Amino acid sequence: VIKEPLESPKKQAHLIHDIQTKWQLLDLSSRPASRDQWNSFNELTNKAWEPCREYFDELKEIKINNAEQRELIINEINDYVANNSSIQYLRNTFDKWQKFAPVLDKDLNKLRSAYNEAKKPINEAIKKQEQIVINAKEGLIAKVNSISNDDNDVCIKQFNDLKNEWKNAGSAGRK
Repeated sequence: VIKEPLESPKKQAHLIHDIQTKWQLLDLSSRPASRDQWNSFNELTNKAWEPCREYFDELKEIKINNAEQRELIINEINDYVANNSSIQYLRNTFDKWQKFAPVLDKDLNKLRSAYNEAKKPINEAIKKQEQIVINAKEGLIAKVNSISNDDNDVCIKQFNDLKNEWKNAGSAGRK
């Protein structure tokens, strides 16, 4: 691995990690290796990691950039919340959010928390709107239950009118 590095830095890194894991397992199963053996092993694995460094530096840079892009999305949500409320907006920002993954582990929880906080006002407005629609639809259900006429054609017309009102009432959410 040191003399002839693999073409893929990612595969090389996984191979080195596997070798280090085997070392640790050997170290647990018998008496601990001598300090000289460990120093030699550690020095060799560090040399083997060298071709991977550029790959991991690029990956780290991508993760840092993704975190910055997610911060922009959070700010965009906060700006939008100040002026509007829309479920479609949330879907669009979530799609953008997903595009900027992965991020550094140290940034993930902070960003996720800030993202969820930024979305809260929109989600609350959506819930309020859904409750209004739920109340309207419950009223329509009561009207359907009260349809009572001897003439079937009148009942069908009343039912179809209520059905159209139902369709135009909007979404009451998934539940």
